[in-house]
Amino acid sequence: MEFNLPTNKEEMYTILNELYHYYRITRPVYQGANLTEMTLTRLEYTPPTDEEILIRAEKAVSAKHERELIEYKSALNEEITYLTEKIALTEKNLISETDSIKTLYDESVKSLTERAVNSGLYSSSIIVDKIAVLEDGKNKSIAEANRKSNEEIATLSAKKQIAENKLLGAEDYFLSVHDSEVEDMRLKLLDERNEKVTEVFKYNNGLDEKEQRYSNTVKQANANLQLRFLDISTGEFTKEQLTEMGYYTDVIKCVCGYYDTLSATDAFADLGSEKKLAVYLDDHYQNILYAYNLRAQSA
Repeated sequence: MEFNLPTNKEEMYTILNELYHYYRITRPVYQGANLTEMTLTRLEYTPPTDEEILIRAEKAVSAKHERELIEYKSALNEEITYLTEKIALTEKNLISETDSIKTLYDESVKSLTERAVNSGLYSSSIIVDKIAVLEDGKNKSIAEANRKSNEEIATLSAKKQIAENKLLGAEDYFLSVHDSEVEDMRLKLLDERNEKVTEVFKYNNGLDEKEQRYSNTVKQANANLQLRFLDISTGEFTKEQLTEMGYYTDVIKCVCGYYDTLSATDAFADLGSEKKLAVYLDDHYQNILYAYNLRAQSA
């Protein structure tokens, strides 16, 4: 403790009282141990909105839906092309068959005519009747060929029309199925979002509990330290502790600072009458008194 040396007895006792109170009465205030709180890193998760979930669901299945639609349309276009070519081929075959029938008729008539000329029967009614029969057979064959060809073309055209109608309604055909798949994906993503929210909440809540337990441990440690501090600081200091603290050094410095202003004889006489100084000096009182006695005898 810093102080000025006394110049009179009143100042000496004032300073001694201050020293006594400073070293022996005043107790330090417990400041608490600086124990660091534990702060754990939380998981950050911003859940997607319902609208964002829907957009993700649509994107997740869009490629599959587009591929299915393309494959479906491609198959229909191939079927339409095949049927168109089959119709054209049927029409071409009809012309070819009709030509063959006509050619066969013409050859038959020619052969019949030649035989009739050679036999002298060209103008005979028999030849005319035979040519009429050949003509009738030709017409019937052509009619039958046309009937079969028309039936086949009608069947092929009906199939083609069905395929073309399917092509025009391809988007509508997949609409309900694709909408259902989008909804399934949306529900799946919603479940994943809710599970993630729950997982993050549980994890961060677990960190809260860990930090709280640690905080309680810190508080308990501080409380224990404070109790130990109070146990140590509330008792009286021993002479050894006071010596280590510098108490006796300061009170001796104060007492001697005053009595050194007096003559050795006066200092010894007055010091001997001030028995209450022993309250401040303890065992050192007799030592100081003996020291001033030696000075007085030597004066």
